[in-house]
Amino acid sequence: MTSTGKCLLANNNSEIQSRVLRNIMRIIEARSEEVIKKWIDFFGNAAYYC
Repeated sequence: MTSTGKCLLANNNSEIQSRVLRNIMRIIEARSEEVIKKWIDFFGNAAYYC
């Protein structure tokens, strides 16, 4: 996840179908504020890819 809330795909070794993967990424991006907050609550900080 980037600091602006966008998702970047590093790899798809599990071979998730492209359509399904795009939907997952859209959901994560739409809820990025919540995802980041939960991450910080659990791990204590967040480091961004870019």
